[in-house]
Amino acid sequence: MDVNSLIFLFAGIAISSAIFALLIFFYPRLVEREAGAAEDMERLLLPIAFYGIDAAYRTTECALGDGYPPLSPADKKKIAESVYHALPAKVGDLDASAVRERISPQQFEQIVQDAFKRSEDYYKANEMYFDEQYEAWKKEQAGRQVHK
Repeated sequence: MDVNSLIFLFAGIAISSAIFALLIFFYPRLVEREAGAAEDMERLLLPIAFYGIDAAYRTTECALGDGYPPLSPADKKKIAESVYHALPAKVGDLDASAVRERISPQQFEQIVQDAFKRSEDYYKANEMYFDEQYEAWKKEQAGRQVHK
């Protein structure tokens, strides 16, 4: 092996080692950034997910007020999911189209389901308190005329 071959061999090893070291250094930061971006997107969409949950409950109230049976869980899910298609023009600093490029309807559905689960868990953890509040409200309403 001549001197030029050795120089190229060692230069190749040095360049490969440098690239490997840079990948080891930057890879965790790239993965963190991607995970952070997903969390940021979920944080931006969470209020909108609650709008969908609220719309489902308000529609149920309207149905009951009009004499219809309560909405089924499947109907509530359809209403909450429809919010994805009615995203506001801006979500945080992003246009709705940019949000749709980054978050699929299935991912948004999961965000809504997670938000509903957290809401449901909160209610269950405080159910006794809410029941007491409802009973107190009913006592306040005693004797008032009901309008239909």
